[in-house]
Amino acid sequence: MFGLVLIALRRNGEDFSSIGLDWGWFAKHRARLGAILAVLVAGALAAPTFYYGTNVPTHATVIPLLPVTTAQRLFWILFATRG
Repeated sequence: MFGLVLIALRRNGEDFSSIGLDWGWFAKHRARLGAILAVLVAGALAAPTFYYGTNVPTHATVIPLLPVTTAQRLFWILFATRG
């Protein structure tokens, strides 16, 4: 979706401000946003250890597709961003 918007804007010779998106805000707050992202990623990777302790199962017991291990979480993150 982002790619289609980008192509449409470039063909019309416009930038993202014409649709109300100000990239400058992200640049101004990049340190704070980076810190928040780092905390969220670290929490997501450490959560199975806090919940299961040393016996982290290979599959979730509640929802079969729920990622539990770090490798499974990274796979789902990469899979979700490729969509």
